[in-house]
Amino acid sequence: AVTAHINPNQPGCDSGIGSCAAVGVTFAVVVGLRRAALARGYACALNPMHILDLVALGTVCDVVPLLGLNRAFVLQGLKIWQQTQNPGLKALLEILPKAPTFDSSLAGFQIGPRLNAAGRIGPSNLAAKILTSREQDEAQRLASELDHLNTRRREIEANVLSQARLKLKEQGGDRAINLVADPTWHPGVVGIVAGRLKDATGKPSIVLGGDEGGGMLTGSGRSIPGFDLGAAVLNLRARGILVSGGGHAMAAGLKLDPSRLEELEQGLSQAMEQLPPHQMQAKIREIDFAVSLSAAGIDLAKFLAQLHPYGAGNPEPKVALPRVWVRFMKMVGKNHLRLTLSDGTGAQIKGIAFRAAGTNLETILRQGRDRRIHIVGTLAIDTWNGGEQVQLLVDDAALETKA
Repeated sequence: AVTAHINPNQPGCDSGIGSCAAVGVTFAVVVGLRRAALARGYACALNPMHILDLVALGTVCDVVPLLGLNRAFVLQGLKIWQQTQNPGLKALLEILPKAPTFDSSLAGFQIGPRLNAAGRIGPSNLAAKILTSREQDEAQRLASELDHLNTRRREIEANVLSQARLKLKEQGGDRAINLVADPTWHPGVVGIVAGRLKDATGKPSIVLGGDEGGGMLTGSGRSIPGFDLGAAVLNLRARGILVSGGGHAMAAGLKLDPSRLEELEQGLSQAMEQLPPHQMQAKIREIDFAVSLSAAGIDLAKFLAQLHPYGAGNPEPKVALPRVWVRFMKMVGKNHLRLTLSDGTGAQIKGIAFRAAGTNLETILRQGRDRRIHIVGTLAIDTWNGGEQVQLLVDDAALETKA
């Protein structure tokens, strides 16, 4: 028998914390239990504020809306990160390649991926072990192992992505949906690769890999606004084409026999064809404001930084820089593009386009050497080598066209 069922989304619940991740609900329960214990005269040494660092981590990594209570969790929790007493979190922060900036991207893009790497390609209990470790030596060993697994995960992901792009090229570019499969692909990275393909092509994308010797294909899909991928997958499962599957509008997971792959593609294509043309919004890029290059300076970047934490429900403002030239560009790392933009008046800004090499974005940026382009991204403060400099994290670009 269950003494209490705690679910802020159940009918009749007026707690107002229905958007919290499980870690946020758990924190609320701990606070309530502590309050009740103190009211009954019991001693309680636990100070819930001391575990807000983990609450912030779970809230960001669960991609819940950073509004209301969630925003407070992250804002206050990230302050604790700067003097965290959690040996595991401290070890993870120390292993980063450069001094961290304590914002939501630190949790979502640096610490989170290292913890998730365990479940993707290694022992899934490593993340729990490091965050509950009480010994700094053990925490440092686990942090090193997680960092190694994350590096390995990136290598596997890059290899699968390269093969997937080659398969798409061989298929031709006239398909409404990207669907690629290979039983040798690691199932732990197919969802990430699907997201990369979706971002690069503007099409719903499904990537299928092996299922660890079961003879089935298992994979993940990422969609675009206007196409409910989860509903399409559920329909195909109901028709018997899939062994299992489910999800929501923007993402889904599925498993099927390799012999049903063609039926899967046909079913998804039919679902796409039934949508009204206006419902597909993949090529729409929303921006928050446009500024001249001379206005996109450190003062503006610092002003926008005051609106942190950014994340789901509170996205970082998208800035458009119209009619600029690409004065310099080179590849850094394996597939990133570093560039310098100018508007012809002497104003300049540095930028970086992550994972843009070999994409349509690179093509446009190269054309931007000879003609003006409009470019969209987010402004960030780069503190490399101890200084402060604004740079543009590039999302997209388009050639200037005559009215």
